[in-house]
Amino acid sequence: MKYSEIRLKVELDEENVPEKIFWNATDGASKGLEEAKAFNLSVWDHNYRETLRIDLWSKDMPTDDMKRFMVDSIGGMANSLRSATNDDFMNLVNEKTGSDYSWFFDVYLFNRACPQMDFSFTRNPITGNNTLKYKWSNMGNDFKIPIEIEVNGKKQIIHPGSKVQQLEVKPGTRIKLNTAYAYIARVENTGL
Repeated sequence: MKYSEIRLKVELDEENVPEKIFWNATDGASKGLEEAKAFNLSVWDHNYRETLRIDLWSKDMPTDDMKRFMVDSIGGMANSLRSATNDDFMNLVNEKTGSDYSWFFDVYLFNRACPQMDFSFTRNPITGNNTLKYKWSNMGNDFKIPIEIEVNGKKQIIHPGSKVQQLEVKPGTRIKLNTAYAYIARVENTGL
């Protein structure tokens, strides 16, 4: 019988936060430890019928890279499940939730595209009010991720589409786009 070994080594700071992560595998091309910025390890405990997980990333890994890593990991798991079982993971999720999430799976799992929201701030010379204009530049109308914004500290949800939408606010109003809960790119586009 042949055995293969996967080795992980995590360098921690004084507060036990990962600074560096190294790995190698006996069947890998590299003979030494290679640096990685993150890893996910999931083990199925058949006795307790639950998953044991370790998700680690180094403290210098950018947040956008963390989000992309998680999207790629989830997409890879969905594809592995479909390949191994011939079951359709998407249909299972849609059945269990009672909603159609095809738009989500198409973008994040199978195309692995980063939705891009174009936006601009303009001032209306007649009313003096400011206008936030926004739209998806690379997604169709069926892409439904809501985006949280803060208008003078008050949370509000917008629903970008493929056509330009706008939100008019009084002069001096502060608007902040909160993308902590959605993996998207924001691009200021003064041509909207």
